[in-house]
Amino acid sequence: MAKKQQQEEDNLLKYELRVAGRSYDEDLAVQYPFEVNPNGLNRALVETPGMFAHWATLEVYARDEVAELEEALTVKEAELTEHYEQQLVTDKVTLIRQAVKKDPGRTELADRMREARRTLGLIRVGVSTMEKRLDAVFEAARNMRSEMDISSKPRSVKDRARDAEQRLNESGLFKQDS
Repeated sequence: MAKKQQQEEDNLLKYELRVAGRSYDEDLAVQYPFEVNPNGLNRALVETPGMFAHWATLEVYARDEVAELEEALTVKEAELTEHYEQQLVTDKVTLIRQAVKKDPGRTELADRMREARRTLGLIRVGVSTMEKRLDAVFEAARNMRSEMDISSKPRSVKDRARDAEQRLNESGLFKQDS
């Protein structure tokens, strides 16, 4: 039991994402696989566009969040720079940079920015995975259809007669006189 729990904790394909104020638990190890048989391919062909749309939508929201935080961070740094410029007189540049970097408001925004960038990166992995899944589904479907086309092609009367004769000879029901 402990080994299984450890495997789940170590699974790099499971994500807990926070995007646009909502939480998402995603597991690419569950979302990616599909069965390579007619029913499995049909199901995958139907499911994959929706899964891709889900991940692409998460990516849009995550990009927006990163852009908003970049803007907030820029504004915060400008406000802090202005604030500390007015307070400091000696060795302004160094002291201002240190004060700006240490400010709790800026630090909190920078932490949120790192988290947003991480989330965006994980979502991009999901989008890329769904693109690969779609490619794999289409390739498997193409191969299966190709095999179905080959096996369903009509055979000539001559080929069918030769096969029937061979089956009769192999069955031993009719013996040919030499």
